[in-house]
Amino acid sequence: MKVDNELLYKFFAKETSLEEADAIALWAKEKKSNQEQFRKAYKLFLISQFALKGRTFEQVTVKESHRSRARHIVFTSFGWLTAAAAAIAIGVFVSNHYKNESTIKDTVLTSEAKWGKMLTQTLSDGTVIEMNSGSRIEYPAVFLDKERRVKLEGEAIFDVSHNEKQPFIVETFAYDIRVTGTKFDIVANQREGEFSATLLEGSIEVLDKNQNVQARLSPNQVVKMDENGRLYSADFAGAKEDMAWSDGLVSVAGVSFLDIMKRMEKAFGVSIVVDMPNVPEEVLPYGKIRITDGIVSAFDVLKHHYDFDYEFDVQKNLYIIK
Repeated sequence: MKVDNELLYKFFAKETSLEEADAIALWAKEKKSNQEQFRKAYKLFLISQFALKGRTFEQVTVKESHRSRARHIVFTSFGWLTAAAAAIAIGVFVSNHYKNESTIKDTVLTSEAKWGKMLTQTLSDGTVIEMNSGSRIEYPAVFLDKERRVKLEGEAIFDVSHNEKQPFIVETFAYDIRVTGTKFDIVANQREGEFSATLLEGSIEVLDKNQNVQARLSPNQVVKMDENGRLYSADFAGAKEDMAWSDGLVSVAGVSFLDIMKRMEKAFGVSIVVDMPNVPEEVLPYGKIRITDGIVSAFDVLKHHYDFDYEFDVQKNLYIIK
């Protein structure tokens, strides 16, 4: 069955058959370009509703979000829907009409924040996820199991929609996080062997891969993983500094020069090689850099505190610190 915009519009209008809905679900799983087409078609569908009924974008999406009990719809500065559109559309139109279909149940979507970019993703249950640069999540189109389970690689802040009957599980390479409704930050960088969980609101449980509880956190508590895979309590103030990316900032406080360069790599989507005979040892007690000001401005700020110069290789998108 061919999936085109005409069929997608029927789907958004809840006029498709079960067979057509299954075909759309399979099509969406095939490749990312199909998911992008889904999002664009949904935007056009909203525009048509706006034009025909005289409603604003917010009125259109808020009405649909109430149907799915979603709490958040995320817009860009121009009023266009973000990648949340696909998840919301599937959650709104599928969960109410095709919840017993195994094809829909097994549909898994993926969202990735490109290097140098942040991404906000809203899931079908209303959970909002702010993803840091270079992060990736996998999540079901609709939460129909006893648990709402997603997978994370990278770093993200989760604002989970409360539902005691359907706990929310975040899977990572090291530990899992279980909640019913709360706000927290997770770092899960398998390549660097990094794992941490920072609780902002509510409560969370940190589980090992056998689903045994290893830690229970209250607000303003942090656990990190040491090199042996064991959890230990860490400083909350430092963790909050690490989360400055969610406000469009790079914190340079309390970390080494090399760690600052790593943060800048992620924030600006570049590669940085430190080729200095003597790497600066000074640790700054405070300071944040605004990402929107650009990397050249960031280097200028840092040069007020550190003695270094740099070169840029355009072909490799590489900065050499010397």
